Amino acid sequence: MIKTNLEPLIFNPVDLEKLETFSDNGKYVDKSIQFLEKHYNSRRVLLTSSGSAALEICSQLLNLMSGDEVIVSSFSFPTSASPFLKNGSKLVFSDIDLKNMCLEIDDVEAKITKNTKVIVVTHYASYSCDMERLKKVCSRNNIILVEDAATAIMAKFKDKILGCYGDMAIISFNDKKNIHCGEGGALLVKNKYYNKAKILCDRGTNRQNFINKKVKRYRWVELGFNASPANIHALFLYGHLKAHKIIINHRKRIWNYYHKSLFELDQKGVIQIPKLSPNNIHNAHNFHIILKDKASRDGYIKYMASFGIICMTHYEPLHNSPAALKYKDYIIPGECKNTIIVANRMVRLPLWSNLGMDMHEVVAHTKKFFLL
Repeated sequence: MIKTNLEPLIFNPVDLEKLETFSDNGKYVDKSIQFLEKHYNSRRVLLTSSGSAALEICSQLLNLMSGDEVIVSSFSFPTSASPFLKNGSKLVFSDIDLKNMCLEIDDVEAKITKNTKVIVVTHYASYSCDMERLKKVCSRNNIILVEDAATAIMAKFKDKILGCYGDMAIISFNDKKNIHCGEGGALLVKNKYYNKAKILCDRGTNRQNFINKKVKRYRWVELGFNASPANIHALFLYGHLKAHKIIINHRKRIWNYYHKSLFELDQKGVIQIPKLSPNNIHNAHNFHIILKDKASRDGYIKYMASFGIICMTHYEPLHNSPAALKYKDYIIPGECKNTIIVANRMVRLPLWSNLGMDMHEVVAHTKKFFLL
């Protein structure tokens, strides 16, 4: 029997009554950071108000200049790209691999120039490309690697946790993620970036050094952000972090059920299901299928909705978005054929931490649709 009511394992209202402060300094902020640094033991961690805020900080840490190029996946959330436009650098959109929806490394290599300074890799749904190969590409070309691990908490490539391959990485804790606090995020950095990152999170001030009595005066020293999370959010986050194994294992049972149950349709060529490398140790953030064309995708979504089952599409290609047209002077054109295919044909099936026996209905109606 699948346990569906996980909230009692995560949050105790009594803890809220004992909360000593609601603001950004508090014991649950510290506890959450300590928990994450234990798991991401080669990185320093800062909690942020969102994953997007963490990416904004990444862009400022990199000291990009006009003309510098940043390669980013076209199949990603907009804030994987937008922070890197704000200093006059240029975006180069790269295509994805249809097996895992992550950067297609051959395409990335073809788009590297002498001006390429950064590659932003999005770990779609906690999957990943060959991170060892990508890291070698970056090292060989003196490129900084940023991991958008928004959905990839506790996921791995081989034996290494995603978020520890790059120079810096971000995680999201908004309420669509496996582990969440309503809205929040984390920035993971190598130690050399930590002090500046902390200043940027603290509104561009030397607040932490002042608190630690390393400086005599609390002053404005950088162009920063109000990016720190509230302690009340961290209270909820810490409960989720402690229960992460239970949450992820529950989601994996659902993911594995979908994968096993729909494998026959994949083998018949009716749909495509994820085809991951054995090196991908994911967290079951979502489960998608790819249909033969957009009309089939739209028909399937409508059919499922008639039974009260909400299935969703996902990202629209960034490389041909209205923003890409608006900022075309800062975009280097290029093809992303697989991204367009996926955007037109992908459907995400229901998958969340409290989903229980409804997954059987999802599979039953899916099979009926394709046998009509």
